[in-house]
Amino acid sequence: MAYDRKTTLRVIWKLALYGLIFPIILCIAYYVFAAGGHLVQTYAAATTRISYVDGNAHFSIVGQNLSTYADPHYRFEIEDAEGDILYGVGLATGAGASETVGSELVTDPVFEDVTETNIYTSDFSVDEDGFTSTRATVVGNIDGIDGKDDNLRITVNTDDASHFGQQALYTIGKAYRTRFSYDIPSTNSHVDGIAVYFGTVSSVNYTTVDAWTDVDVYNNVTSTFLSFCASDGAYLVFQDAGGDDVFYIANGIPIDEVTFDSWTAEHGGPGASSGSLTNKFSIDGSQIASKKLYQDASTSEGALYKAGGTISDYTAGNGAPLVGGTSGTNCTGDGAITAQYIVAGADAEDGAIFDSDADMSWDDHTLKQVTDPPNTGVRIIDAKGSATRNWTSKDAGFDFNESTYTVRVYRLDPVMIIQ
Repeated sequence: MAYDRKTTLRVIWKLALYGLIFPIILCIAYYVFAAGGHLVQTYAAATTRISYVDGNAHFSIVGQNLSTYADPHYRFEIEDAEGDILYGVGLATGAGASETVGSELVTDPVFEDVTETNIYTSDFSVDEDGFTSTRATVVGNIDGIDGKDDNLRITVNTDDASHFGQQALYTIGKAYRTRFSYDIPSTNSHVDGIAVYFGTVSSVNYTTVDAWTDVDVYNNVTSTFLSFCASDGAYLVFQDAGGDDVFYIANGIPIDEVTFDSWTAEHGGPGASSGSLTNKFSIDGSQIASKKLYQDASTSEGALYKAGGTISDYTAGNGAPLVGGTSGTNCTGDGAITAQYIVAGADAEDGAIFDSDADMSWDDHTLKQVTDPPNTGVRIIDAKGSATRNWTSKDAGFDFNESTYTVRVYRLDPVMIIQ
C-alpha cells in the first residue's frame, strides 16, 4: 500500500486530539458524577451529638476533634444501625467557639408550685358518713364532747386484736393533705392513742388526751383508706375486757388532693415526708406500666437538648429524662443525673419517664437546648457556599437517638489522579 502522508498526519492529529480530550472528559465526569467527594476519614461506632432542626444544624463526636474538617470543602455523612443516612456540609464553628446552651426551659424545675383541691369533707351531723368499723363500733352525730358537736365516735370491742374505723377516700399514687381533730378521754382503761393510716402502710400515733388536738399532714398514698386505729401504749393489738374505750374525731375532715401547677404526673405527685411537702416529685412503684412526668416546654423536634435531674429516696426501678416524648438513658440509684444529650421528638412532653416498679423521688429537673457545638464539632450547612444551617439530606427512617453511628468525611473538591 502506498504511503499517504496526509492520511498519516490526519490519524496522528486525531490520536493526539483524542488523547488530550479524553482526560478532560474524565475530569469533567469525575466532577459531575463524583461531586459527593472522596472519602478521607471514617469514624466507626462514634458517639455523636446531633442537632438536625432547620436553622441550627450541628454535630460533634465525643472524644474526636473534627476541626480539621470544619470548612465547606468537606461533607459529613452519618449512618445509623439500619443504614439510613444523614448528611450535610461542614462549616467552621469559629475561633474559640465552645458548646453553647440556652436558658432553662422547664417551669418550676424544683417542684415547689402546687395547688390543693378539696376532694372530701366529712359530715358527721347525721351518721358516720361512710366510715366503717372493724372490731369496733362507729357512730356519728355525737354531741357535747369538750365543746364540739356532730362528732364521730369509735368504740373498741372485746376482741384481742386491732380496732379501727376507716373509709376509702384516696387514689393510689397521688398526694394529699389531710386535716382532722381528735380527742381521747383519759378515763379509758386501754386506749391512750390513735394510730392513723393516711393511705399508707405505716401509721402515725397521736397521744394527746382530754383535749381536741389538730392534725395537718401531707402524704403520698399507696392505699385508698384513711384509717383511725385505737392504740394501747403504741400497741395496735390489745384487748379491752369492758369493750367500752372510745376516741372521737371532730366533724369536718377536709382532704385535699395536691397537684403540681406546671407538671402533669401520670402517677405519683408532690413528694411528702414526715407530714410535710418535700419540693420533689415522688413515685411509689405501684404503677402497672411506665409513667411520665411532663410539661410542654416548647422543645423543637430535631433540636439537641441537655436534660437531667436528681434522684433521691431510691428504692427500686429506673427513671430517665424525657424530651419531646423521647426518653434518654435509664438511671438507677440516688444521685444527680449528668445531663444527657437527647434529640427532641415530636410530642409535647418534656420531663421524665419511670418504669413500672420505679420507687423514688425526682428533683432539680433541667432542660436546655444545645445551640452550638464545642470547638471540636462542626456547624452544618446544606450546600457549599450556603449560609443556611440545615442538613442537606435525611433518610426518612434515620434514628437521631442511637448510642453510636458510623461517620464518614468526604472531601468535596475534585482530585485529578495522574498515572
